[in-house]
Amino acid sequence: MKKKFIIPALAAAILGGGVAGSLLNTSAFAANNDSNSNKVEVTDKQEQNQLAKEASITKEEAISAALKEVAGKAEKTELEDEDGTVVYGVEVTDDQGKKHDVKVDAKTGKVLKVDVDDENDSESDSEQE
Repeated sequence: MKKKFIIPALAAAILGGGVAGSLLNTSAFAANNDSNSNKVEVTDKQEQNQLAKEASITKEEAISAALKEVAGKAEKTELEDEDGTVVYGVEVTDDQGKKHDVKVDAKTGKVLKVDVDDENDSESDSEQE
């Protein structure tokens, strides 16, 4: 008769311990994720400050160089690390509404690359169908 009570009691204890352990473990990971997201935000700010220290030209000079390459209006500018080279990424919208991502070397002021954003083309193609 004692065997009939021992087996279900052990099964209940093992199952209950597993459920409680997994709940405690999940909440511990959730707390860690919150603290890590704050650290990433600080790291981004620190990265921008470090890139700004390495830049020899100003944001305005980078915008001027980008607008000489692509006529239009500068929408957004930020410092970036492109394969070890500090660049200003300048988003320029041209007269036709196309967006260009212009990479300007933050030390020399030379335009390194111009990428055309194809989002507007794909939207107009889908509207024509």
